[in-house]
Amino acid sequence: MKHRPAARHGKFWLSLGLRAVLLMAGASMAGPASAAEPPSVTTMVRKSAAPGETLKVTLGGKGLAGDVRLWTSFGPPMPLADTPPDNGKTDGYCTFAVNVPAGTPLGMHALRVISPNGVSTTLPFLIDDLPTVEKKGGNQSLATAQELTIPGGVDGRVDNLSRDYYRFRVAAGQTVSFEVFCRRLGSPMDASLYLYDAKGRILAYSDDAEGLSTDPQFVYTFAKEGDYIVELRDIRYAGGDAFGYHLRIGDFPCVHTALPLAVKRGSTTRVDFAGVSCSDATPAMAAVPADWAEDWFPVSTRRSTGSSSAFATLAVVAADDVLDREPNNHQPQAQQIELGPSISGRFDDRGDIDQFTFSATKGQRYQFAGFTREIGAPSDLTFRVLNSEGKAIASADDNGTSEGTLDVTFPADGTYTLELVDLNKRGGPQYSYRVVPSLYRPGFSLSASTDTVNVPAGGTASLVVTAARRDYPGPIEIEVRGLPQGFRAGAARLGPGINSATVTISATPDAASMSLADVTIIGSARVQETAFEATASLVDALRGRWSGVTQVNPRFAESVVLTVAPARGITLNVDPAEVVFGPSLKATVKVTATRAAGFDGPIKLVTSPEKDGLPANITAELKPIEAGATEAVVTLTANEKAAKGPFSIALSGVHEKDKVVTTAAVPNLGLRLQEAFQLAAVPMATPMLARGSTLKLKVNVTRNPAYAGEVRLVCEKLPAGVTAPEIVLKADQVEAELTLSAAADATVGMASEVILRASSPAEAKISSTIPLPAFSVQ
Repeated sequence: MKHRPAARHGKFWLSLGLRAVLLMAGASMAGPASAAEPPSVTTMVRKSAAPGETLKVTLGGKGLAGDVRLWTSFGPPMPLADTPPDNGKTDGYCTFAVNVPAGTPLGMHALRVISPNGVSTTLPFLIDDLPTVEKKGGNQSLATAQELTIPGGVDGRVDNLSRDYYRFRVAAGQTVSFEVFCRRLGSPMDASLYLYDAKGRILAYSDDAEGLSTDPQFVYTFAKEGDYIVELRDIRYAGGDAFGYHLRIGDFPCVHTALPLAVKRGSTTRVDFAGVSCSDATPAMAAVPADWAEDWFPVSTRRSTGSSSAFATLAVVAADDVLDREPNNHQPQAQQIELGPSISGRFDDRGDIDQFTFSATKGQRYQFAGFTREIGAPSDLTFRVLNSEGKAIASADDNGTSEGTLDVTFPADGTYTLELVDLNKRGGPQYSYRVVPSLYRPGFSLSASTDTVNVPAGGTASLVVTAARRDYPGPIEIEVRGLPQGFRAGAARLGPGINSATVTISATPDAASMSLADVTIIGSARVQETAFEATASLVDALRGRWSGVTQVNPRFAESVVLTVAPARGITLNVDPAEVVFGPSLKATVKVTATRAAGFDGPIKLVTSPEKDGLPANITAELKPIEAGATEAVVTLTANEKAAKGPFSIALSGVHEKDKVVTTAAVPNLGLRLQEAFQLAAVPMATPMLARGSTLKLKVNVTRNPAYAGEVRLVCEKLPAGVTAPEIVLKADQVEAELTLSAAADATVGMASEVILRASSPAEAKISSTIPLPAFSVQ
């Protein structure tokens, strides 16, 4: 999702009643906003707009006064509107003049508020070609229903213990589609939609339309001309400022997904649609440029005689999708495929089974990942892989709101069949699915904790990255890719066995404010001697913020936005940025503080997170930076069980004075835990030791930077009759010459198990070993 620089157009008056609601909402939030607080939005009056529309968008929340602008995914930043007269002067709300370019694709888009204090989190926003009005209020009964002209849409919010009614007129025989966007727009509203005739009799109802994240959707054909009413409410009668909705009523197809669900980059593909009422939806032609940068592509459709649209999102892939082709219900009919391209299909009828036959070789391990509910389809996918005799060799069901993954290792060369079916044997025009086969590879996937990072000028901010490992326990290097000038990321590593790490991003004091940058969080590793990369997903973080929505648009899935926020009262740094030590060793770093005037109290240092913020078997002695002081020393200690490898830790400082608490992050500290001693034996020119003689062997010793003392060298597992005197290297010595002596009766043969141990004379636990080069005793 690219953050582009824009434009001021349009006039639209906000009703006095709604302004009062927003003012009260802002006033009710916990105290006045701090001057350095980034904008936050809890209420948005308009949740949609049409291509080419000029409108005003009013937001409620905090930090919305002053030089604020509206970033959009469909154009450059939008300025404050010139009305109402107090616009931009009240912390609790503001109104923007928004111009939507005529060619803006339909579907899910995004807004953010940006100010000198930072940027808000993402606000989902719908581009919809239905003419849309705002809820006027006072429409909480059948008798006072707000009049609508259809096709049309309504942006509104529902109050607690309330419901909203809308009246419209239809012709006899007219078919009308009804749909509500709530959860898919991040609203906590669990919407229910009722259709009444003029006498208040219920004609149709939808609560949780399958596949649409609990949002309602249905189609109704009216037998008689006349006035009809829809009621919209939360199923629990909950409501409030955040309980917003976008109601759509029109002649659009009721679409769940496109079909196929993926198209090839650099190609033009016919796209049909899956949904409860889209048999007459006009196919779309998806022309994806070869240089298309995103992994998704928007498409839309209308009925052949319709005036309003439905929309969907395609995955963009490197190879053409395989499209399910009936009949393929049984192995003799199974559709022949090659493993590799993804599969798009649909269970056309109740009990429909789709089977795909392919060749595999013994020992190949494949995974088949399913996608339905998280992309808008209602199918509850189950998988089986059958051998040529029809016997199942592997099966899998769903994994919560995702369809799970079937993991199979093929026992022999041969022909196999992938069988797909809905768990409850459901079928119909909306029951689409996508399956992605991939050759199994050890590695990992990543998730990030937030899509928004406000970095204090001259300071540091952080987010958390979590790994789900697949048969790979080793280190993962974390990179923040796409950082603009003025920003840098601290070393971030998931060491062996570590599944979560804090990533820090720092800004220079003069980094540009009021500017947004898209970055991605990338994890890389050498897995089985091959480079492996994964991009952190934001889906789980957004689900948590958007009321547990199942369907997160791929537009939001990976892009983290960062900007500069005002400097804080304290800025912390660490020196050095990386330390090397190891089991049974210690290292020290210095945390330094730059204080603004008045920030002269003690600064408590803690790990981030405070609990489990250090790798196992490592402790940190964290002393505060005393009042008025500018530095403190942190001592890190690894016990003998500490794992070796690259790690990183994050610290933060807490300053409290006059009940004002200020927290500042410290740039990540890199840790490299290594052996106490690196030993290298120089190869012997003639590795033979005769009885009654000696053999010389040179050894180089490199000390761990955390150890500067003497080193004792001892040979272990020598053959009977062979000896080597102990050597102690002084602190400034790095090379030793071992002398192996064979007695006259020494055991003859190859000596291939001799170990050289280097240890600290003062602490035996500080030691390292290597095998000595083999030699023969003759």
